[in-house]
Amino acid sequence: MRIKDLPAPVTAAKADWLPGTHWIGFTPTDASTNAREQRRATINAQMNGGYIIEYVTLKFDDPNPGFETDPRYLADKAAHGAVAGKFIAVHRLRPSARSLKTILGDQEYDQLQNMWADGDKRYRGSVAFPIIESYSIVPHRYANEVLSPNAMARLQPTVDISSQPMHRPPRSRQSADRAA
Repeated sequence: MRIKDLPAPVTAAKADWLPGTHWIGFTPTDASTNAREQRRATINAQMNGGYIIEYVTLKFDDPNPGFETDPRYLADKAAHGAVAGKFIAVHRLRPSARSLKTILGDQEYDQLQNMWADGDKRYRGSVAFPIIESYSIVPHRYANEVLSPNAMARLQPTVDISSQPMHRPPRSRQSADRAA
C-alpha cells in the first residue's frame, strides 16, 4: 500500500525522539486544564479526520540527572539511532485525547516525568492520543528523500512540536517519484 491509497489524506506531521507504539503524546503549554484542552483542540484541527505522518528527530535529548545509565533510557537511545531523521509510520489517532497517566498507569507515567520533565513541569506528553490504525513506512525514509524542496519548505514551519531539522544533510537526492 502507498500513502496515496489510504482512505483519508495525511494532514499533519508529528516529530518526536521515539516512535509511537500505542499512543502519541503532545505537551501542553502548562499543566492547566485549559492548556491541555487547547493542545487537544489544536491537534484535532490539524488531523482533521486524516492521518499523521511520524518523523523521528535527528537529536535525542539527555535525560534528567541520575537517569544517564537507566536501562530504559539506554534502550530508547539505541532504538532512536536506527530511525533518527526518518519518516517511519503513518497513523490514524483516536480523535479524543486521553490522559497519558490513564494510558500508562501511575508508575510508568511518574517514571517518564522523572526522567524527562523540565523541573516541576510534570506534564510532558500529557495530552495523548491512542493510535487506532498504523502503517509502517518501509523502508524508513529521510524527509528530504521523500519530499520535494517545495514540500520541505511547507512542512518545516508546521512542525511546532520539535525544533529539530526535518532532514539529514543532503548527500544523494532521491527522485520525487519514489516518494512513499
